Amino acid sequence: MGVKLRNVKIEDAPKVTEVAKKCAPWVRNSVTGTYEFLARCFKRYFFVLENDDKELVGYIVGFPNVDIEGEFWLYQVAVLENLREKGLGSMLTDALKKQVIKDRYQVIKSHYIWKNEMSSALHAKFGFKRFGNDDRGQFVKCEL
Repeated sequence: MGVKLRNVKIEDAPKVTEVAKKCAPWVRNSVTGTYEFLARCFKRYFFVLENDDKELVGYIVGFPNVDIEGEFWLYQVAVLENLREKGLGSMLTDALKKQVIKDRYQVIKSHYIWKNEMSSALHAKFGFKRFGNDDRGQFVKCEL
């Protein structure tokens, strides 16, 4: 199966919602309209993977912190369960990180559920280091 990486389109929002639902509990499905909003406002930081049948199988999205210059937040990364451990999460993360570096951000921050070992490994692979936690999970950052 081949996959194509591309920037999100507004009409992808319902498909992204379906991927998020299928990836629960590791991905918290956002409220109705969130993915459409993110697609409209942060298209350059919102990537999707589609298979040969044009079905979405994964996505990553993040956005700048408008209150802290140079800071960027990875909001969500998700890959359908049957396609995990095939490098798709890395493909998505690499694309986002390259765009963030190109746009001259100095740090990417993220938050994920403690028990999500795959997310922990993906973050570590891309240089994220723990800098805090709350009752839901870890806060990590990657200095660029």
